[in-house]
Amino acid sequence: MCEVSFTLSNESFEANGNNIKTIYQNIEKLVFLNEKIISFNDSLFRDQNIYYIPLVNHKLIYEILHVPHTEFSQDHKTMLSLIIDRAKDLNGENFQVIGLNKILGQNIVYTESELMEYYYSLIENKHNEEEFYICINKYFTKLVIHTRVKESLKTLEGDGLANFANDIVKSLRYLENNFRNILNESNALPEALIKFSTILGIETTLEGKAARKPDFTFKFQKDNEEDIDICCEPHIKLSESSKRGDNSFYFNRLHFYEGRDGVENGKILIGHIGGHL
Repeated sequence: MCEVSFTLSNESFEANGNNIKTIYQNIEKLVFLNEKIISFNDSLFRDQNIYYIPLVNHKLIYEILHVPHTEFSQDHKTMLSLIIDRAKDLNGENFQVIGLNKILGQNIVYTESELMEYYYSLIENKHNEEEFYICINKYFTKLVIHTRVKESLKTLEGDGLANFANDIVKSLRYLENNFRNILNESNALPEALIKFSTILGIETTLEGKAARKPDFTFKFQKDNEEDIDICCEPHIKLSESSKRGDNSFYFNRLHFYEGRDGVENGKILIGHIGGHL
């Protein structure tokens, strides 16, 4: 339901000069991309013709990988082999392509940021709540998303994920990549939430009524595997639909907790994504 496959771009291996230093750097970059894909349990495929592409000084890739010679660094030969030899055989399928050398004007993934943008776009187009939940759990590795979120997503006002998936993904991205730094640079949580609101572009605040805190308190797991109640009081107000012409105000919320040592490895916790609690 949330499995992604990629194909090595043959053309991107052809598009290079004989600058061996640049080729080595690009191989190292491709290794990192491959490791990222593997870490998500996604798949990389290859066209068998890739072995017959000249990579440097008219040497074909299969010669570089499997014919003894000293023209190519053994370390980089090993790196390239781990990518190409271990990729699965492509049988006519069409997948998103990743590349070694840059080709302008083509939809090819080269960097980690481009890879993550591809994943984020994929998630934004998942409008089935169960699939969306599985995907955000899989690709937001620095967050812990409560199991109840799969059901709370169904309570979103305003046509649900079709109109709010973009802002939810954006919010999760900023929580994963920006919030901890903002919190560390702030004097207190309320100040951090104000700064975060400005960067995110969506109002993020604390609950004003102390009596309502039990409504957004959820059980998470301590590092010793015992359950603990955590109040996910900070919340992002998902009030505006992404549907053009929809000017309604909605009461959707994303409740989270900033994280602490000893609970879920200190990760930011997501307790609720859905209608107002």
